Amino acid sequence: KATFTAYSRLAQFGVSLEQVNNMASALVSEFGSLDDFSSGLLYDATKWSKAFNIAESDMVGFLDLLTRGLGKTNKQTNEFVNTLVRKARGAGVSVNHVMQDVSKHTSFIAMYTDRSGKNIARAAVYAKRLGVSLSEVESISNRFLELDSALESTMELNLVVGTKFNAMTLHRLAMTGDLVGLQDELLSQFSIQGVWESKNALQRKIMAEQLGVSADSLAKMVYQYRKYGTMLDKDIEKN
Repeated sequence: KATFTAYSRLAQFGVSLEQVNNMASALVSEFGSLDDFSSGLLYDATKWSKAFNIAESDMVGFLDLLTRGLGKTNKQTNEFVNTLVRKARGAGVSVNHVMQDVSKHTSFIAMYTDRSGKNIARAAVYAKRLGVSLSEVESISNRFLELDSALESTMELNLVVGTKFNAMTLHRLAMTGDLVGLQDELLSQFSIQGVWESKNALQRKIMAEQLGVSADSLAKMVYQYRKYGTMLDKDIEKN
């Protein structure tokens, strides 16, 4: 019944019965039985999978986290997705790429999300504007999540690069899930004209290692942050 109910609503968008059946099978594999999810969830899963070109396995895992892991209702799940879409469009980045990125990082979401999930939406769009993904955001956040590693990375950066980071500030931002704030704090010093360019290969290697990202990812983040500056977060926050 859930399959045909969802299909009757989706057929007008060019979704086939086979696609709905495939998504229903994927949901059953994840949730256990048809009784454990509604036709509304099947409708949303199929619609978003097609609209954002997300693999069935990623979509199902994403919805499983939101509903069973975080206890969100269908309405709250829709609000979260709508927030992602609105912020991505407002910031001028690909909605598909943002949605695909978020759906692949369920463990990261489970660890760092606030009650509304808006911090994850902001972080995903912010990362895309910087030319990276949530993988880099996760690596940076994990680096400063524990106080010992935050102290170690901060001391190394300040000593080798000449920055003036405060370990407690970086640790607090990671602990509270202020993912955009953490990147702002780091990139505001890294992106100062000449800081990256004046460093030799070893110093750049240390900078990247202490953030847990590759040198090419950090280079993109530095130059994109320099290009957009504080407008990055303002574009995201106003939507």
